[in-house]
Amino acid sequence: MQGLIILTALATAVAFSVALAKSRPGRRGLLTFSVVGLVGVAGYETYMFAIWEKTVHAPIRIDILVLDLPLLMLGLMAGIVGIYRSRTSAR
Repeated sequence: MQGLIILTALATAVAFSVALAKSRPGRRGLLTFSVVGLVGVAGYETYMFAIWEKTVHAPIRIDILVLDLPLLMLGLMAGIVGIYRSRTSAR
């Protein structure tokens, strides 16, 4: 599960970074928020998976449901809305 979260967050952060680079300067707020949030989720989950879980016996990861998945969904929605706004404002 952690690997899927990390992969999804990083892949979409890269895709939104490309869209951010192509967007006009006035409409970058949501895409920037999305990229920073997704990289943050990936970094946090990598730390928890690679370092923290190794030091705990039988870890219960409730933070995945409470923190990771809502932030991942928020980042994805913000990125999609940001791409939509940058496309519609360019016309």
